[in-house]
Amino acid sequence: MTQSPSEITLRQDMLRKAEQLVANGRNNEYGEPTDNMQRTAEMLAAYFGNRSGRSIEAEDVAAIGVILKLGRLAHNPAHEDSWTDIAGYAAIGYECIKKTSLAAGLGELLKDAVEN
Repeated sequence: MTQSPSEITLRQDMLRKAEQLVANGRNNEYGEPTDNMQRTAEMLAAYFGNRSGRSIEAEDVAAIGVILKLGRLAHNPAHEDSWTDIAGYAAIGYECIKKTSLAAGLGELLKDAVEN
């Protein structure tokens, strides 16, 4: 199947933008990428401990977002956008826990209603 020139152009345009992001100011904002990724990997390992991928829940994904931002803040604690993102991920994680708790509570109510 042949791709149209516009599809290739869109892809190339996106890759050029990505290149500009990673090749220019990102090192100043977040530090050397490999150092940042290693630091983040160590924080993720500490967070997950011995848990496997099968035990990861929605709130864990929000925590991963927080951890990614903490890895960046370790290089530049004054980066305001990272603090804002952390607040957003924390709010999402809280919502995930509340919805899970609510769903579990409703499930118990339904189970009790059916059994009685």
